[in-house]
Amino acid sequence: MLLNKHKAADLASKRAVANRVIGVFKKFIPNFDADIMSSQEISYIYGKNFSNKKGFIIDNNVTLNADRFNSSTLFHEFGHYYLAWLKQQNPALFTTLMEKVKIDYQHLIKRYTDQYDNTGMTYSEQDILEEIFVDQIGLKAGEALDKTIDLTQVDSIAENI
Repeated sequence: MLLNKHKAADLASKRAVANRVIGVFKKFIPNFDADIMSSQEISYIYGKNFSNKKGFIIDNNVTLNADRFNSSTLFHEFGHYYLAWLKQQNPALFTTLMEKVKIDYQHLIKRYTDQYDNTGMTYSEQDILEEIFVDQIGLKAGEALDKTIDLTQVDSIAENI
């Protein structure tokens, strides 16, 4: 991903791009909130285990690790937030979406199930389908974002901050 690939994408540039994307999310989802923190800040506030993650959600707040996140992380974490919101606001549409994910990504279900089995975490089929959805949204939207940003734009963003 572009935000990770080029060393010119320093923390200020990554934060600037992420804040623009977050601003768009806020226009569509009421009460959406996100923080961008360094690994050190995350470790201090949430503990060392969280400092190794690219992003996570706690209490409906998306936190991105400025030292680790990439383009797909922005959309992956937003996807989790969106699914939780959709499940609450429109359960029928959420169910239809998960059914579509199950059909369209049947070939990925076993791989994801095996990955979850290796974590020792308890999970449901819905958890697997949700993870597939947010991964796919993250990969596709992150790729699209990377295509719209080139290295000169990243350099320019950093210079203007």
